[in-house]
Amino acid sequence: MTYKRYLKQQNFITLSLIDIRYERVRLCLLLVLSGIMKIVYTLMTGVHLPTL
Repeated sequence: MTYKRYLKQQNFITLSLIDIRYERVRLCLLLVLSGIMKIVYTLMTGVHLPTL
């Protein structure tokens, strides 16, 4: 009985760790994407507006 509970706890811990890792990866991807979009936007506007 207690062993099963222990296994459940371990599963929960590993799942939460995976969740945390996934969240970090998602945040990094979002940051990279926003950075790329900013660069593209500045390049696009830079072509039309050299002052920026």
